[in-house]
Amino acid sequence: MSYQLSVRPEVDDDIRDAEAWYESQQSGLGKEFARLARDEMGKLVLNPLLYQVRHERMGIRWLLLRRFPYHVIYQVKE
Repeated sequence: MSYQLSVRPEVDDDIRDAEAWYESQQSGLGKEFARLARDEMGKLVLNPLLYQVRHERMGIRWLLLRRFPYHVIYQVKE
């Protein structure tokens, strides 16, 4: 089955805000965070069912980012 990634506009705002905060903590850390977040979200297209369902009724899943206390909340719609 082929999947398509659809990202809500506020996700980009959240990533930019977190990137700015991490960058204020340590130079280069914000860029690393943004790159990792976008890379991991892009991989969801390949296997969105990899992460367990956290909210059964709505089919909500969480992608937990390595190294950063941040998670991406998403749904798989078929």
